[in-house]
Amino acid sequence: MADGSPAFRVERLVFGGIGLFFVPWLIIYVATEYDQAGALLLAVGAIALLAIAAYLTWSARGLPSRPSDRSAAVEASTPTHHAPDVSLWPLVMGVGAMLLGFGLAFTVWVTVPAGLFFLFAIIGYARETG
Repeated sequence: MADGSPAFRVERLVFGGIGLFFVPWLIIYVATEYDQAGALLLAVGAIALLAIAAYLTWSARGLPSRPSDRSAAVEASTPTHHAPDVSLWPLVMGVGAMLLGFGLAFTVWVTVPAGLFFLFAIIGYARETG
C-alpha cells in the first residue's frame, strides 16, 4: 500500500478493493434510482469497508511482516500434498440453511421441515467430527 509496510497486505487489498467496487455502483444507483434506502445501504457498505482498509493500513505502520505476508515463507511452508477428509455435511447444512431462509422469508410451511433438516445436518456433522 502507500506506506510500503507488508503487514496486513492481503486484508487491506480485500477490504479496500471491495469498498472501491461499491463506489461506482453507488454513483450509478444514485443517478438512476430514487430509492434513498438503497443508496444509503451502498454508501454505508462502501464507507465501512474503506474504513476497515484504512484502519488496517494505519495499524500496519511499523509492524514487521507476518510469515503469511511473505511470499517466500508461504511457499516454503506449503505442504506438498494434503488430502482433506471429504464430507457432504457442509453441503447438506447449506441446503438446509437456504431452505430455512426461504421459509422464514416466505412461508411457515417450509420453515419447520427446513429447520428439522438443518438440525439433522448439524447433528450429522457433529457426529462425524466427534
